[in-house]
Amino acid sequence: MKIRNNTIAKVSIYVVGAFFTQGLTFITLPIFSKLMSPADYGLYSSYSFWVAIVGIILGLQMSSSIGNAVIDFGKEKIYTYVSTAIGVGEITFGVLFIITLVFQHPLSNVFEIKEVALLIGVIQSFFIYCLNCMIATLRFIEKPIQYIMLTILNAVVNIGLSIILLYYCICTNLYMGRVFSSLTAAIISGGISILLICKRGHKFFDVSYMKYGLVISIPLIFHSLAGLIFARVDQMILLKTLNSSSAGIYSYSNSIGQIISVIYTAINQAFVPWYYIKMKNGEKDKIIKVGKLYIDFFTVLVIGVMMAIPEVIIHFSDEKYYLAMGIVPILFIAYFINFLYTFPVNYEFYLKKTMYIAGGTIISMFFNLILDILLIPIWGEMGAAFATLISYFLLFLFHFVIAKQLIGEYEFKIGFFIKNIIIVMFFLAVYYFCINRMGLRYMMILGVSIFYIGKYFRKSHSKNKINTTI
Repeated sequence: MKIRNNTIAKVSIYVVGAFFTQGLTFITLPIFSKLMSPADYGLYSSYSFWVAIVGIILGLQMSSSIGNAVIDFGKEKIYTYVSTAIGVGEITFGVLFIITLVFQHPLSNVFEIKEVALLIGVIQSFFIYCLNCMIATLRFIEKPIQYIMLTILNAVVNIGLSIILLYYCICTNLYMGRVFSSLTAAIISGGISILLICKRGHKFFDVSYMKYGLVISIPLIFHSLAGLIFARVDQMILLKTLNSSSAGIYSYSNSIGQIISVIYTAINQAFVPWYYIKMKNGEKDKIIKVGKLYIDFFTVLVIGVMMAIPEVIIHFSDEKYYLAMGIVPILFIAYFINFLYTFPVNYEFYLKKTMYIAGGTIISMFFNLILDILLIPIWGEMGAAFATLISYFLLFLFHFVIAKQLIGEYEFKIGFFIKNIIIVMFFLAVYYFCINRMGLRYMMILGVSIFYIGKYFRKSHSKNKINTTI
């Protein structure tokens, strides 16, 4: 019971922290929309895109190998390993800074931001990389409180300073106010991370650790770049094919749909360290048991939140965004399937099969691009949503086949996943049938909750009965 309560407490901390940082972003959106013009918003978005690209290359994704390093080298040596990851980050930072300095004029034309913003973006990416190394370490050595403190510090400083700089119009170009605040937040949180890592690391740079990490991490560069294109391409095609209004409605729908992504990402941060330990100990029966409970819980959650979408949109949106009521449920199912995809991918990460992870993302990116080109001219925003749903389903199938057939010995069967996909698809159809019947939708939420709670208690009762008999 103590172990179970400890795990639940860690999950709760991650979820609360994720909702705080994500909620802070949503709450302050109206403030930034008043302080910044659409043009400044667009320029800051372009700057963020630049930072995301640089951030994928800088450090060569070595922060992604920290979980494996904890398992292979132990918690007592992890800070030495992370020190090496920081060293790799410093080398790649120097190279990227020089390249940006040499090509800053053409890059400025491509991204339509100031040349100084490009250089600031490289500096910010380095400190974000250091922060990511630290929070990955805290995750896998199971220090959720420190993890949340660092992420909240970064979010609060970034958003708070942005509002101050924009309100007092310190910068001629308003978007530069947000650029400077993002840089400051990254320097503070990333600087703290560097100090903590250097203080605890016994050796600054270890070639054997570097070789170990790069074998795992380099394929993830292509995985992350493909994922970035995957996330952006539908909005760009909507903008070019239809108009900015369609792109805006889809972007708004996607922001709501990502509620599901925020929740499963937060829970996965607690689940993955536990999963790695159980895999190392060969406790696959426990993984299957907890995994099924985890998926059932998430199935109920997705259905419940999906049924409440109309009221959320009506109370928090202007009428011009009401079209999102038809789009968001499809994106919910897409993110639910993306949640299922994390199960075989966690298995691949544990076994260091990152080439497969990169390959799956690249293939699904091309499928998504083709589907967007085919469906958006016909169905507009709904076409983009269905393209995302189909692409995520293909991505899940790809990784399940890899884990089960190519790698082998994967603990889960396809039937369990498909069963839950069919359940949420059924309730998607129910949602559209009951979209104007609030009472019926909420009765569905109650019915599903009672069914799954009853199922859980029946299993617990049967187990206790067997144990009593024995």
